[in-house]
Amino acid sequence: MEFAPIHTAGFLDIANEQLEIVFLGPFENKTRREYLLSRFSALIDRFKETGLAAELWIDGSFATLKPEPGDIDIIFFIDGVQLNLLPEDKRNIILELNNREYSKIRYDCDVFIIPNQDLNMRSYWRGWFGFSRDEEPKGIIRLYV
Repeated sequence: MEFAPIHTAGFLDIANEQLEIVFLGPFENKTRREYLLSRFSALIDRFKETGLAAELWIDGSFATLKPEPGDIDIIFFIDGVQLNLLPEDKRNIILELNNREYSKIRYDCDVFIIPNQDLNMRSYWRGWFGFSRDEEPKGIIRLYV
């Protein structure tokens, strides 16, 4: 069953303080979503240890009106040049988070980390995140960290 998106077509830029309003507000039973949001926050905290800035796109069933989503799909667009300048311990954090199996188990998030300079990949993911499986336009929630 396909659920309606939380946001209509296009980007919805939100601040960290708006996460609960956007992703919990429309729901009566928030238990699963609160849990996922807490795991998302832990993921973001871990990412912030790198000192990098990122543009995040949030998608998947978490970005729909599905009451009990399985996980959160996230793309981190980061500066590839800055990534290459990181010391090894900080690069290892990126490798850890970009390990989809690890991020799924630890954070209940399906994570992709992509250099923001790769315009082809941005277009590719806009196509995936900007449409439902039924090819209906849907919004992409965007957050900057």
